[in-house]
Amino acid sequence: MSRELAGQVDAWATLNEPWCSPTWDTATVTPPGHAILRHATQAMHHLLLGHGLALQVLRATSRPR
Repeated sequence: MSRELAGQVDAWATLNEPWCSPTWDTATVTPPGHAILRHATQAMHHLLLGHGLALQVLRATSRPR
């Protein structure tokens, strides 16, 4: 997408509020009293790794305006 829209987009967002998915899921999906913070932080870690990989691709394939 960044290659196709190169020069037409001012800013890209790879994730919106990456802390929301892991923390809300841990707080709301698991049974009360069984939230595992370690799982939430592991999920957040992987979301941020994905963000970093996507950012590398965006920087390599898009050109500044």
